[in-house]
Amino acid sequence: MMRVSSDSFISRVFRVLRVLGQSEKPLSLHEASESLELPKPTVLRLIRTLCDLGYVNPVGDGMTYRISNKIYDLIPVDRHAWLRDRILPEMKKLHEQVNETTNLACIEGDKVRYVHIIESTQSLRCIPDDRVHDELLRTALGRAFVANWPEEDIDNSIEELCEIAEYEDVPAMREELSKTKKRGWAFESEQGCLGVDCIAVALTENGLPYAGVSLSVPSVRMSKDYREKLLHHLHTLVDRLQGEKT
Repeated sequence: MMRVSSDSFISRVFRVLRVLGQSEKPLSLHEASESLELPKPTVLRLIRTLCDLGYVNPVGDGMTYRISNKIYDLIPVDRHAWLRDRILPEMKKLHEQVNETTNLACIEGDKVRYVHIIESTQSLRCIPDDRVHDELLRTALGRAFVANWPEEDIDNSIEELCEIAEYEDVPAMREELSKTKKRGWAFESEQGCLGVDCIAVALTENGLPYAGVSLSVPSVRMSKDYREKLLHHLHTLVDRLQGEKT
């Protein structure tokens, strides 16, 4: 078997991926260069190559970098299995308590990707299609995700995300995201589907959202009191899952 030099181009590419992947935050060129013990021009060339291929994304003003979700395309297995293993037990408890359609999702690119759905057994219910990828700002889940991004990332992305979601009032959406972050949950009424309301919470790690759980409820059932009841159960789920990591 041919051996690859530890100083070859391909070895350096994988070293960059490892350093960015193991970091709890996006890294600047200077930080990556120090971690790799390589000159900045060399690291910049490697990062630009990975950006061109889609495996690394620039963040904010483009001065820091992090691994993109495309890296998971290299793994020929269910890349969401770890999410189900971590969240599904609590998600099932939530479903048993409220008997509303319960959704687990994550972000893929600029869309919401449904990972697992537990349908309500009630005759009047909403059933999202887990094959569909929804625009971030059109769903409560997506808004919960975006609201928990760093402020700079939101400011740099909000106009493009609103355009993708065909949402014209950018300042109003920015204000809604601020409210969502402050109160800890997102809500949308009949925007994703006529006659359906959705309430969602984000799950975070190291200050960034990695998944979210939502409840899809027929609008006729979503009274203010009922929404408060659902929120109580959603926040209990968040507290349990976040507590497992402390």
